[in-house]
Amino acid sequence: ASPSQYVREPMRRNLLFPLLILICGCEAAGPGADISQVPILSLQASPIPQRNAIRIEWDVDSEDGLDGYRVYRGVSSEKEDLQIIAAVSVGGDHYEDTDVSIGIKYYYRISAIGGNGNESEKSDAVSYTLLEKPILMEPTDRAIIRKPDPAFVWSGVSGASAYIVRVYS
Repeated sequence: ASPSQYVREPMRRNLLFPLLILICGCEAAGPGADISQVPILSLQASPIPQRNAIRIEWDVDSEDGLDGYRVYRGVSSEKEDLQIIAAVSVGGDHYEDTDVSIGIKYYYRISAIGGNGNESEKSDAVSYTLLEKPILMEPTDRAIIRKPDPAFVWSGVSGASAYIVRVYS
Protein backbone atom coordinates (compact mmCIF):
# COMPACT_ATOMS: atom_id res chain seq x y z
CA ALA A 1 0.00 0.00 0.00
CA SER A 2 1.27 3.43 -0.88
CA PRO A 3 0.91 6.48 1.37
CA SER A 4 -1.73 7.94 -0.96
CA GLN A 5 -3.98 4.92 -0.25
CA TYR A 6 -4.00 5.80 3.46
CA VAL A 7 -5.40 9.21 2.66
CA ARG A 8 -8.21 7.71 0.54
CA GLU A 9 -8.98 4.88 2.98
CA PRO A 10 -8.93 6.30 6.53
CA MET A 11 -10.44 3.15 8.09
CA ARG A 12 -7.64 1.01 6.70
CA ARG A 13 -5.06 3.46 8.03
CA ASN A 14 -6.52 3.16 11.52
CA LEU A 15 -6.19 -0.63 11.39
CA LEU A 16 -2.61 -0.54 10.14
CA PHE A 17 -1.39 2.19 12.49
CA PRO A 18 -1.16 -0.06 15.58
CA LEU A 19 0.75 -2.65 13.53
CA LEU A 20 3.27 -0.03 12.44
CA ILE A 21 3.92 0.91 16.06
CA LEU A 22 4.61 -2.72 16.96
CA ILE A 23 6.95 -3.19 14.01
CA CYS A 24 8.85 0.02 14.78
CA GLY A 25 9.08 -1.00 18.43
CA CYS A 26 10.73 -4.27 17.46
CA GLU A 27 13.15 -2.57 15.14
CA ALA A 28 14.11 0.02 17.77
CA ALA A 29 15.20 -2.74 20.15
CA GLY A 30 17.31 -4.40 17.44
CA PRO A 31 20.53 -2.29 17.41
CA GLY A 32 22.72 -3.32 20.33
CA ALA A 33 20.25 -6.00 21.41
CA ASP A 34 22.87 -8.74 21.05
CA ILE A 35 25.54 -7.05 23.13
CA SER A 36 26.72 -10.49 24.37
CA GLN A 37 29.29 -10.69 21.56
CA VAL A 38 30.94 -7.27 22.03
CA PRO A 39 34.69 -7.92 22.36
CA ILE A 40 36.67 -6.09 25.02
CA LEU A 41 40.05 -5.42 23.45
CA SER A 42 43.42 -4.68 24.96
CA LEU A 43 42.51 -4.83 28.66
CA GLN A 44 45.51 -3.68 30.75
CA ALA A 45 46.29 -3.07 34.40
CA SER A 46 49.03 -0.72 35.59
CA PRO A 47 49.94 1.02 38.86
CA ILE A 48 49.27 4.61 39.84
CA PRO A 49 52.18 4.90 42.28
CA GLN A 50 51.36 8.35 43.60
CA ARG A 51 48.06 7.08 45.01
CA ASN A 52 48.49 3.34 45.63
CA ALA A 53 45.91 2.58 42.97
CA ILE A 54 45.57 0.32 39.95
CA ARG A 55 44.44 1.71 36.61
CA ILE A 56 42.42 -0.58 34.35
CA GLU A 57 42.32 0.46 30.66
CA TRP A 58 40.58 -0.94 27.60
CA ASP A 59 39.88 0.01 24.01
CA VAL A 60 36.56 1.80 23.60
CA ASP A 61 34.11 -0.15 21.45
CA SER A 62 32.09 1.82 18.92
CA GLU A 63 29.16 -0.64 18.99
CA ASP A 64 25.78 1.06 18.49
CA GLY A 65 23.50 0.68 21.48
CA LEU A 66 26.36 0.50 23.98
CA ASP A 67 25.64 2.25 27.29
CA GLY A 68 28.90 1.60 29.11
CA TYR A 69 31.00 -0.97 30.91
CA ARG A 70 31.06 -2.85 34.21
CA VAL A 71 34.37 -3.42 35.98
CA TYR A 72 34.76 -6.58 38.05
CA ARG A 73 37.50 -7.39 40.57
CA GLY A 74 38.51 -10.37 42.67
CA VAL A 75 41.51 -12.12 44.19
CA SER A 76 40.99 -15.14 41.93
CA SER A 77 40.80 -15.25 38.14
CA GLU A 78 37.58 -17.29 38.23
CA LYS A 79 34.61 -15.38 36.78
CA GLU A 80 32.37 -16.56 39.62
CA ASP A 81 34.66 -15.02 42.25
CA LEU A 82 34.58 -11.48 40.80
CA GLN A 83 32.46 -8.67 42.21
CA ILE A 84 31.30 -5.60 40.30
CA ILE A 85 33.21 -2.56 41.56
CA ALA A 86 32.28 0.13 39.04
CA ALA A 87 30.12 1.17 36.12
CA VAL A 88 31.80 3.35 33.48
CA SER A 89 29.68 5.31 31.03
CA VAL A 90 29.97 4.88 27.28
CA GLY A 91 33.09 6.57 25.93
CA GLY A 92 35.04 5.82 29.11
CA ASP A 93 38.19 3.82 28.57
CA HIS A 94 39.57 3.35 32.08
CA TYR A 95 38.85 2.94 35.78
CA GLU A 96 41.12 3.73 38.72
CA ASP A 97 40.77 1.26 41.56
CA THR A 98 41.84 2.97 44.77
CA ASP A 99 40.41 0.34 47.13
CA VAL A 100 43.46 -1.92 46.89
CA SER A 101 46.09 -3.20 49.31
CA ILE A 102 49.80 -3.68 48.78
CA GLY A 103 50.89 -7.27 48.19
CA ILE A 104 47.51 -8.65 47.04
CA LYS A 105 47.13 -9.85 43.46
CA TYR A 106 43.90 -8.46 41.99
CA TYR A 107 42.18 -9.83 38.90
CA TYR A 108 39.99 -7.63 36.71
CA ARG A 109 37.48 -8.31 33.96
CA ILE A 110 35.08 -5.94 32.23
CA SER A 111 31.84 -6.35 30.30
CA ALA A 112 29.89 -4.10 27.95
CA ILE A 113 26.34 -2.99 28.79
CA GLY A 114 23.76 -2.40 26.05
CA GLY A 115 21.05 0.27 26.04
CA ASN A 116 18.50 -2.45 26.67
CA GLY A 117 20.32 -3.66 29.81
CA ASN A 118 21.96 -6.70 28.20
CA GLU A 119 25.47 -7.47 29.37
CA SER A 120 28.25 -8.98 27.26
CA GLU A 121 30.43 -11.85 28.34
CA LYS A 122 33.20 -10.78 30.72
CA SER A 123 36.59 -10.14 29.17
CA ASP A 124 39.65 -12.26 29.78
CA ALA A 125 41.23 -11.52 33.15
CA VAL A 126 44.12 -9.13 33.69
CA SER A 127 45.93 -8.97 37.03
CA TYR A 128 48.20 -6.68 39.00
CA THR A 129 49.89 -6.70 42.41
CA LEU A 130 50.97 -3.45 44.03
CA LEU A 131 54.34 -3.75 45.76
CA GLU A 132 55.83 -1.67 48.55
CA LYS A 133 57.46 1.47 47.23
CA PRO A 134 61.25 1.52 47.37
CA ILE A 135 62.77 4.19 49.55
CA LEU A 136 65.23 6.52 47.83
CA MET A 137 68.32 6.75 50.02
CA GLU A 138 70.67 8.78 47.80
CA PRO A 139 70.20 11.46 46.73
CA THR A 140 67.35 12.46 48.97
CA ASP A 141 63.93 12.83 47.38
CA ARG A 142 63.47 16.13 45.53
CA ALA A 143 67.18 16.93 45.84
CA ILE A 144 68.76 19.25 43.29
CA ILE A 145 71.70 17.51 41.63
CA ARG A 146 74.13 19.39 39.41
CA LYS A 147 76.09 16.37 38.13
CA PRO A 148 75.58 15.07 34.58
CA ASP A 149 75.47 11.42 35.74
CA PRO A 150 74.08 11.17 39.28
CA ALA A 151 74.03 7.83 41.11
CA PHE A 152 70.82 6.66 42.76
CA VAL A 153 70.58 4.28 45.70
CA TRP A 154 67.28 2.88 46.97
CA SER A 155 66.03 0.09 49.18
CA GLY A 156 65.10 -3.11 47.36
CA VAL A 157 61.54 -4.41 47.30
CA SER A 158 60.77 -8.11 47.54
CA GLY A 159 59.04 -9.32 44.37
CA ALA A 160 60.10 -6.36 42.21
CA SER A 161 61.41 -7.32 38.78
CA ALA A 162 62.34 -3.79 37.70
CA TYR A 163 62.52 -0.24 38.98
CA ILE A 164 61.61 3.00 37.27
CA VAL A 165 63.59 6.11 38.20
CA ARG A 166 61.95 9.38 37.17
CA VAL A 167 64.10 12.45 36.99
CA TYR A 168 62.46 15.81 36.43
CA SER A 169 64.28 18.90 35.30
